[in-house]
Amino acid sequence: MNPEKNPELEKYMKREILALKPKGGIVRKASKLLQIPLEEAEMCYDTVRSGIHKAAAQRAWVYLLLGSLFFGVGLFATLAKTGLIFYGAIGIGGASIVTAAGLFIVALTKRG
Repeated sequence: MNPEKNPELEKYMKREILALKPKGGIVRKASKLLQIPLEEAEMCYDTVRSGIHKAAAQRAWVYLLLGSLFFGVGLFATLAKTGLIFYGAIGIGGASIVTAAGLFIVALTKRG
């Protein structure tokens, strides 16, 4: 299937891939949601996945920048004994950095 035929399916696949969800779940849910055959959904997944590199890389850089900022602020505030302990900032920063790593993997791996 060509994604230009069904822009709704292409948008759904792109959103789910950038949310770092597994392929099997995305394909099955798209097949049920849009009432298309499983093979057609899988072909569209491969097509969208092969063209998503730039968007994934841009989103990964944003997550890495924000994650580093949060992590640094939280670590500095915790170690400087400012009276405010920002464990939440350390957690958010760490989670953002891990998400950026996943998005870099999506951006750098070739499919199809």
